[in-house]
Amino acid sequence: MVGKMKKHIVYCMAFLLFGTTCFARDFIVQFVDENYKETQSSFSYLPVIYHSIQVTSQAGPKLLILKGEDYHYRNWVRQYIATGKAFVVKIPDDRVDLFITSSAFEMDVTDIHPMNLAKYRQGEKEYKKDPDREDFYKNSYGSSSKKSSDSQNKQDKEMEHSKKAQKDRAKKERTDQNTAKKQELKNKQLEKQAQKKQKERSKQLAARELKKKQDQAKELAKALEKEKQDKAKRLAQLAAQNAVEEENRRQELALRWLELKKRLLEDESIKSLDQAAREQELNRRWFELKQKFDIR
Repeated sequence: MVGKMKKHIVYCMAFLLFGTTCFARDFIVQFVDENYKETQSSFSYLPVIYHSIQVTSQAGPKLLILKGEDYHYRNWVRQYIATGKAFVVKIPDDRVDLFITSSAFEMDVTDIHPMNLAKYRQGEKEYKKDPDREDFYKNSYGSSSKKSSDSQNKQDKEMEHSKKAQKDRAKKERTDQNTAKKQELKNKQLEKQAQKKQKERSKQLAARELKKKQDQAKELAKALEKEKQDKAKRLAQLAAQNAVEEENRRQELALRWLELKKRLLEDESIKSLDQAAREQELNRRWFELKQKFDIR
């Protein structure tokens, strides 16, 4: 008798909670992976957070993009999903269709709530086996149950339509891929034929030019050898000249840097900087001086 009274009390509480007008729908999701990055804004040094989690849901796989500035709640969410648990997300009625059809969905981080999926499923099985459940729905919910059923049927149809559309898109993609592969194979065959013809023409041209090249080979060899020797002499002279100029520039750069460094170290604005900033400023001035002398 006591157990039956408890059941009726639970049913009454459920009716009070869910019999009223609902402004959001709950979806059970299971954690798959987390993507998290945190930086600071340059002007205010406040945290800028990029946070999303990949989940599987009743509406298929989703990417939940978490917004909101409740950092304590966000830290709790990260600690909670670290163990790979399931949770419930609350979606407003006017965004349910968008949630079902979207792959990526923006939502506030505080709309995530913890749950024990194993115990929920266990309670769901026991609830379905309860013989008083149908009488309770008939006496308590009435038209509300029918409305909920119609809403669920509508959502099921939308999910079926979405799945069918995804299958059609996948089928079209496979067809396009097969067509592209066939076209690619055909293009490769045509390319091979063109290459073969090009090789034959090249062989004919090579045979015609061979005799002419043989006659000119000796004269060309002599001219090339002489040109090579002249070029080597010019390069040697140029390298020696460049080496002298480079050494002169380095010596002048060293003297300029000693003078500049001495003036910088005596500068009061440089002295007021800390060691790291002072070294950074000296390195910058050294780089500018090297650029003036074009020394790498």
